[in-house]
Amino acid sequence: DAAAEKLEVFGGHIKITNSGNASLYINANSANTDAAIYFEEEDNVKAHIKHDASIDTLLISDGASADTIYIKTSKVGVNISPTAALSVKNLDSVNTTTIASFTQDYATSGYLKIIAPHNQAVGISYADEAADGTVASRGFILYDTADTLHMYAGGGSGGDIKVSVMSSGNVGMGVANPQYPLHIQHTTAPSIFLDRHDSA
Repeated sequence: DAAAEKLEVFGGHIKITNSGNASLYINANSANTDAAIYFEEEDNVKAHIKHDASIDTLLISDGASADTIYIKTSKVGVNISPTAALSVKNLDSVNTTTIASFTQDYATSGYLKIIAPHNQAVGISYADEAADGTVASRGFILYDTADTLHMYAGGGSGGDIKVSVMSSGNVGMGVANPQYPLHIQHTTAPSIFLDRHDSA
Protein backbone atom coordinates (compact mmCIF):
# COMPACT_ATOMS: atom_id res chain seq x y z
CA ASP A 1 0.00 0.00 0.00
CA ALA A 2 1.16 3.50 -0.71
CA ALA A 3 1.64 5.43 2.52
CA ALA A 4 0.09 8.88 2.71
CA GLU A 5 2.31 9.84 5.67
CA LYS A 6 6.08 10.28 5.91
CA LEU A 7 6.26 7.00 7.87
CA GLU A 8 3.52 4.39 7.98
CA VAL A 9 3.98 0.88 9.38
CA PHE A 10 1.68 -1.99 8.35
CA GLY A 11 1.30 -5.25 10.26
CA GLY A 12 3.72 -4.47 13.08
CA HIS A 13 4.81 -2.17 15.87
CA ILE A 14 7.39 0.50 16.51
CA LYS A 15 9.72 -0.15 19.45
CA ILE A 16 12.35 2.17 20.87
CA THR A 17 15.14 0.47 22.83
CA ASN A 18 18.08 2.05 24.60
CA SER A 19 20.55 0.85 27.22
CA GLY A 20 19.48 3.80 29.38
CA ASN A 21 16.43 6.03 29.26
CA ALA A 22 14.37 5.85 26.07
CA SER A 23 12.41 8.84 24.75
CA LEU A 24 10.18 9.82 21.86
CA TYR A 25 10.14 13.49 20.89
CA ILE A 26 7.44 15.08 18.75
CA ASN A 27 8.60 18.52 17.69
CA ALA A 28 6.26 21.12 16.24
CA ASN A 29 9.08 23.12 14.70
CA SER A 30 7.25 26.44 14.45
CA ALA A 31 5.98 28.84 17.08
CA ASN A 32 2.34 28.52 18.17
CA THR A 33 1.80 25.12 16.53
CA ASP A 34 0.46 21.96 18.16
CA ALA A 35 2.17 18.61 18.70
CA ALA A 36 -0.07 15.56 19.01
CA ILE A 37 -0.44 11.78 19.00
CA TYR A 38 -3.67 10.37 17.51
CA PHE A 39 -5.14 6.93 18.15
CA GLU A 40 -7.23 5.50 15.31
CA GLU A 41 -9.48 2.54 14.64
CA GLU A 42 -9.99 1.81 10.93
CA ASP A 43 -8.75 5.33 10.11
CA ASN A 44 -11.22 6.93 12.53
CA VAL A 45 -9.73 8.98 15.36
CA LYS A 46 -10.80 7.57 18.73
CA ALA A 47 -8.57 9.57 21.06
CA HIS A 48 -5.58 11.87 21.06
CA ILE A 49 -2.94 13.45 23.26
CA LYS A 50 -2.03 16.97 22.19
CA HIS A 51 -0.12 19.98 23.37
CA ASP A 52 -2.39 22.90 22.47
CA ALA A 53 -0.04 25.78 21.79
CA SER A 54 -2.82 28.38 21.85
CA ILE A 55 -3.39 27.76 25.59
CA ASP A 56 -0.03 26.08 26.39
CA THR A 57 -1.87 23.05 27.82
CA LEU A 58 -1.63 19.27 27.43
CA LEU A 59 -4.97 17.79 26.35
CA ILE A 60 -6.04 14.14 26.60
CA SER A 61 -9.25 13.73 24.66
CA ASP A 62 -11.60 11.31 22.96
CA GLY A 63 -12.01 11.34 19.19
CA ALA A 64 -14.77 13.92 19.19
CA SER A 65 -12.89 16.15 21.66
CA ALA A 66 -16.06 16.10 23.77
CA ASP A 67 -14.45 14.69 26.91
CA THR A 68 -11.09 16.22 27.65
CA ILE A 69 -8.55 16.25 30.47
CA TYR A 70 -6.50 19.46 30.71
CA ILE A 71 -3.06 19.58 32.35
CA LYS A 72 -1.44 22.97 32.85
CA THR A 73 1.04 24.39 35.39
CA SER A 74 0.39 21.75 38.10
CA LYS A 75 -3.38 22.02 37.60
CA VAL A 76 -5.74 19.39 36.20
CA GLY A 77 -9.15 19.99 34.66
CA VAL A 78 -11.80 17.49 33.60
CA ASN A 79 -13.90 18.97 30.77
CA ILE A 80 -12.79 22.45 31.81
CA SER A 81 -9.62 24.52 31.72
CA PRO A 82 -8.46 24.31 35.36
CA THR A 83 -8.61 27.32 37.67
CA ALA A 84 -7.62 25.30 40.76
CA ALA A 85 -5.44 22.28 41.50
CA LEU A 86 -8.40 20.15 40.33
CA SER A 87 -11.36 21.51 38.35
CA VAL A 88 -14.22 19.25 37.22
CA LYS A 89 -17.16 20.15 34.98
CA ASN A 90 -20.11 17.84 34.29
CA LEU A 91 -21.17 17.95 30.63
CA ASP A 92 -24.16 15.64 31.10
CA SER A 93 -27.49 17.44 30.74
CA VAL A 94 -29.17 15.13 33.27
CA ASN A 95 -29.56 17.15 36.48
CA THR A 96 -29.22 14.14 38.78
CA THR A 97 -25.88 13.03 37.36
CA THR A 98 -23.12 12.64 39.96
CA ILE A 99 -20.25 15.01 39.20
CA ALA A 100 -17.63 13.01 41.09
CA SER A 101 -17.59 9.87 43.21
CA PHE A 102 -14.97 8.33 45.50
CA THR A 103 -15.03 4.63 46.30
CA GLN A 104 -13.16 2.79 49.06
CA ASP A 105 -11.94 -0.48 47.57
CA TYR A 106 -11.74 -2.44 50.83
CA ALA A 107 -14.19 -3.49 53.54
CA THR A 108 -13.26 -0.54 55.74
CA SER A 109 -14.55 2.98 56.21
CA GLY A 110 -13.57 5.55 53.60
CA TYR A 111 -13.49 9.32 53.80
CA LEU A 112 -12.42 12.39 51.85
CA LYS A 113 -9.48 14.18 53.48
CA ILE A 114 -8.66 17.84 52.83
CA ILE A 115 -5.31 18.96 54.28
CA ALA A 116 -4.37 22.61 54.82
CA PRO A 117 -0.98 24.05 55.80
CA HIS A 118 -0.32 24.45 59.55
CA ASN A 119 -2.56 27.06 61.25
CA GLN A 120 -4.66 27.60 58.14
CA ALA A 121 -8.41 27.11 57.83
CA VAL A 122 -9.81 24.52 55.44
CA GLY A 123 -13.31 24.00 54.06
CA ILE A 124 -15.73 23.19 51.27
CA SER A 125 -17.57 25.96 49.43
CA TYR A 126 -20.63 25.77 47.20
CA ALA A 127 -21.83 28.22 44.57
CA ASP A 128 -23.99 28.47 41.47
CA GLU A 129 -23.25 29.70 37.97
CA ALA A 130 -25.66 31.98 36.11
CA ALA A 131 -26.35 31.69 32.38
CA ASP A 132 -23.86 34.52 31.71
CA GLY A 133 -21.09 32.62 33.52
CA THR A 134 -21.21 34.69 36.71
CA VAL A 135 -20.46 32.54 39.77
CA ALA A 136 -22.14 33.46 43.07
CA SER A 137 -21.15 31.98 46.43
CA ARG A 138 -23.98 30.33 48.34
CA GLY A 139 -22.07 29.29 51.42
CA PHE A 140 -19.49 26.87 52.71
CA ILE A 141 -18.35 24.62 55.54
CA LEU A 142 -15.17 25.81 57.25
CA TYR A 143 -12.93 24.32 59.93
CA ASP A 144 -10.95 27.22 61.39
CA THR A 145 -7.70 27.51 63.35
CA ALA A 146 -9.65 27.59 66.65
CA ASP A 147 -10.77 23.97 66.11
CA THR A 148 -14.32 25.05 65.34
CA LEU A 149 -16.50 23.86 62.47
CA HIS A 150 -18.64 26.62 60.92
CA MET A 151 -21.48 26.24 58.45
CA TYR A 152 -22.22 29.37 56.42
CA ALA A 153 -25.12 30.18 54.11
CA GLY A 154 -26.26 33.05 51.92
CA GLY A 155 -22.95 34.16 50.49
CA GLY A 156 -20.50 32.96 53.11
CA SER A 157 -19.41 36.23 54.75
CA GLY A 158 -18.60 36.35 58.45
CA GLY A 159 -22.12 37.49 59.31
CA ASP A 160 -23.67 34.47 57.61
CA ILE A 161 -22.61 31.82 60.15
CA LYS A 162 -25.61 29.58 60.77
CA VAL A 163 -24.15 26.77 62.88
CA SER A 164 -20.84 26.40 64.72
CA VAL A 165 -19.53 23.28 66.45
CA MET A 166 -16.53 23.63 68.78
CA SER A 167 -14.05 20.90 69.67
CA SER A 168 -15.40 21.15 73.24
CA GLY A 169 -18.78 19.96 71.97
CA ASN A 170 -20.53 23.33 72.31
CA VAL A 171 -22.95 24.06 69.46
CA GLY A 172 -23.90 27.56 68.38
CA MET A 173 -26.70 28.78 66.15
CA GLY A 174 -26.06 32.27 64.89
CA VAL A 175 -22.95 32.57 67.07
CA ALA A 176 -19.39 31.73 66.05
CA ASN A 177 -18.02 31.04 69.54
CA PRO A 178 -20.72 29.20 71.53
CA GLN A 179 -20.21 29.35 75.30
CA TYR A 180 -22.75 26.69 76.24
CA PRO A 181 -23.65 23.15 75.09
CA LEU A 182 -26.38 24.82 73.00
CA HIS A 183 -25.97 28.55 72.42
CA ILE A 184 -28.55 30.37 70.27
CA GLN A 185 -28.13 33.97 69.22
CA HIS A 186 -30.50 36.02 67.07
CA THR A 187 -30.77 39.68 66.11
CA THR A 188 -34.22 39.89 67.72
CA ALA A 189 -35.46 37.25 70.16
CA PRO A 190 -33.73 33.84 70.06
CA SER A 191 -36.15 30.97 70.50
CA ILE A 192 -36.61 27.24 70.09
CA PHE A 193 -39.74 25.97 68.39
CA LEU A 194 -40.74 22.33 68.83
CA ASP A 195 -43.44 21.02 66.51
CA ARG A 196 -44.99 17.58 66.63
CA HIS A 197 -45.93 16.28 63.22
CA ASP A 198 -48.19 13.27 62.83
CA SER A 199 -48.23 11.43 59.53
CA ALA A 200 -52.06 11.43 59.69
